[in-house]
Amino acid sequence: MALATTDDLEARLGRPLTADEFARAAAVLADVSAAIRARTGQTFERGTHELRARVKRGMVRLSQRPVHDVTTVTDRHGTAVAHEWDGLDLVYVDTLCLPGRAPVQVVDVTYDAGPDEAPADVVGVACSVALRTIGADPLEGGVVSESIDGYSYRLGSASGAGSYGLLPAEADILARYTRPYGNIRVAT
Repeated sequence: MALATTDDLEARLGRPLTADEFARAAAVLADVSAAIRARTGQTFERGTHELRARVKRGMVRLSQRPVHDVTTVTDRHGTAVAHEWDGLDLVYVDTLCLPGRAPVQVVDVTYDAGPDEAPADVVGVACSVALRTIGADPLEGGVVSESIDGYSYRLGSASGAGSYGLLPAEADILARYTRPYGNIRVAT
């Protein structure tokens, strides 16, 4: 499901989409939404999520946010594991050994997470990127060049962010939703 609709595009564009723009809009919005989800690691949809994760220092960080509830935590054999959810995105797991088994190192967590609707700033980024893409001729290479009295420069699609690229302000918005890769704890 796309993070934005054609109505969202038209509201930001200030006019109805032309027939050619409308014909490309659904595919472009789907592509942009997939790129945003890949960049952030977030689905931006509420639902039940399943995560298999390695327990690190007795904790598992849940990837989708916001977390509404943790339903089950089991070891890789399907046995329920004692746990406590911190109310945000961490699940503390009891890693004690069960008789005849090794310590719990990998768990499967089932949890309810995600916003009820995509955040407005994410919808705005999706629309901004989609409108840039729709406004560009897909057959052109995105090359811009300028020449003045012997001086010239050429800007290709890679350096100009391309039609699916993010501008710095858009990347900053999406950075707020990107899952952290780890924790740094400092002793006090």
